[in-house]
Amino acid sequence: MADGAGRRLAEFHGFPGLPATHAMARADLHRALTEQALAQGVKIEYGRRLVEVEESRDGVTAVFADGSTAGADVLIGADGIRSTVRTLIDPSAPGPEYAGVLGFGGLVAEDVAPAEPGTMYFAFGSSFIGWWRLPDGRVCWFASLPRTEPLSWAEVQRIPAEQWLTRLRERYADHVPGERLLAHTAPDTLMATGPMERMPSVPHWHRGRLVLVGDAVHAPSSSSGQGASLAIESAVELARCLRDLPDHAAAFGAYERLRRSRVELIGGNAAATNRAKAGQAGGPPAMPTPEQMFGPVHRHHIDWHATVPREAQ
Repeated sequence: MADGAGRRLAEFHGFPGLPATHAMARADLHRALTEQALAQGVKIEYGRRLVEVEESRDGVTAVFADGSTAGADVLIGADGIRSTVRTLIDPSAPGPEYAGVLGFGGLVAEDVAPAEPGTMYFAFGSSFIGWWRLPDGRVCWFASLPRTEPLSWAEVQRIPAEQWLTRLRERYADHVPGERLLAHTAPDTLMATGPMERMPSVPHWHRGRLVLVGDAVHAPSSSSGQGASLAIESAVELARCLRDLPDHAAAFGAYERLRRSRVELIGGNAAATNRAKAGQAGGPPAMPTPEQMFGPVHRHHIDWHATVPREAQ
């Protein structure tokens, strides 16, 4: 970690008391999870859009846009930040809120920034940028551009990459190493990921036989670096509750009580980071404290083999 003038501030080698971390492409993670699910006999169908549900005393039926249906004991909405299941549980449920910045990334072939393999770098200052070296030798970076009025992903894509690069280069002028990374980024390698968003507190996580998990109920925004981790944690915790408690109502209630405080703490921290990136916090992005880096937020552990206590209901 460094500041925007190039002064190194801190260096971390793994997380104390935890195994070494491992980075992988999200597509590879998706592929591994899909292959494991199929190997376990899980049926996966693509291209079916949920439009409504029908509940009975004994189960729930999902109704899809093509008129087809599927029945089960419970319906778990893991359908992302624009969740259909969330609105079926509560038509007045909040939707995602804009964080005040647009996200961008890019690739640089030239050796213009220090980047040892296996190391991620953060540079704080009036603007923030992160980067690391890919196995093929190129450097991948990610950064944000403050914007008061949100643009949709489609609107961001309609603006030529050259224009975005011009704005980013202006934003990161005199930033080390942001200025050099952006100067050597070609328009055809620029990745515009669109508006950064997060989920505010969702009042109702479940209703009847419907329940939410992952980004559908607690997307903390990408600035937290915790969205995928929280989704996996919640999936494991929900599975434990369904396994150990007598019925779906008890399981859903225990699941929410075990998860809500943690995910809302991380979501609130992400919101504060977003305000700093958007220039709304009265100063530049602050260095994370050791407690933020190595405290209980990042040292969370779920014991799969432990039985969920009945008092969690």
